Amino acid sequence: MVKYELFYFHMAARAEPIRAILDYANVNWTNRAPKEWPAEKDSTPFGQLPVFTETYDQGGQLVLTESQAIERYLARKFGLYGFHPVTDVRIDIVTSQWETVMNFYYGSLFVKSQEEFFKGVFLAQAKILFVKHGEQLAKQGNGYYVGDKITWADLVGYVFLAQIKEGPYYDEELKTLAEPLEKYLVATLEKDPNFQRYQTLSKARLAQ
Repeated sequence: MVKYELFYFHMAARAEPIRAILDYANVNWTNRAPKEWPAEKDSTPFGQLPVFTETYDQGGQLVLTESQAIERYLARKFGLYGFHPVTDVRIDIVTSQWETVMNFYYGSLFVKSQEEFFKGVFLAQAKILFVKHGEQLAKQGNGYYVGDKITWADLVGYVFLAQIKEGPYYDEELKTLAEPLEKYLVATLEKDPNFQRYQTLSKARLAQ
């Protein structure tokens, strides 16, 4: 039996799409947070988190870093990616656009010396993303970014939108712009039993 472990801080942030994929795939995995990060930092491959480890019964491990690389690997492994070059690149575009917006979002929260700069760029980029992704989802009409079933792109969009909604900048303008995402993406995923499992497990993790 393969064992999976995600090593990341006790917060959603960059690791949440990874958690969503693992829960959606219904695999047994361990969520581990650092206890003394400064002392543990040098033990990681590149001095940063997340770190994902896959351990095999017969011995040996696969150790991965970089959130998007981990997500892509797991999405392919569990049937949420890896369908066709054209389909995959469309998924990549969606996930990359969300990643760009979230980079500025995290910068506004954690880089206090440039908080206003990151906040301004985040808001400008988020407004564009909400409008364009809303149009894309409306054109699709089935609640998915790409194709006719849930993919990595949908999980990424949902969990990052959830973080923005819980953050300090989700005003009435953003809420209005996000209505198509709520109507199509959020409503569709929340009807999926596999995704509901992630929601339940995510709430339990946050309560710990």
